Amino acid sequence: CRAAAVFLDELDKGLLDNVRARGAQLREGLEDIAAASPAVREVRGRGLMLGVQLDRPAKDAHCELYGRRLILNTPQRDVLRVVPPFVVTAAQVDEALAHIRAVLTALPAAPDAHPQTNP
Repeated sequence: CRAAAVFLDELDKGLLDNVRARGAQLREGLEDIAAASPAVREVRGRGLMLGVQLDRPAKDAHCELYGRRLILNTPQRDVLRVVPPFVVTAAQVDEALAHIRAVLTALPAAPDAHPQTNP
C-alpha cells in the first residue's frame, strides 16, 4: 500500500507531465533515427512504450545496445521495444537515443526482402 501511495503522490507532483514530455522526446528522436537509417522500417507505439521495426532480425542490434548498457527487448523477431521507466529524465532519453542512433545508423542497408514486381 505504501508503494501505491507514493506513486499517487508522484502523480500529483507532475509525473504524467514528465511521461508525456519524455514520450514525445523519445518518439521524435526515434523518428529522426528512422529517417537516417535505412534499416528502420517503422517507429510505432504510444507514450513511453515505443517499438522500432527493422528490416532484419533485431538480435544483433539488441546485443550491441545491451553491450552499451541499454536494456531493450525484442517482442518480435524484427522489433526493438523501448520502455523506459516513468521517472526517466531528458538527459537519460538523450543518452539512450545517442546509443540507438549509433547502432542503427551503422547497420548496412539490407537487400529488399520483398522486391516489387512489375505487372
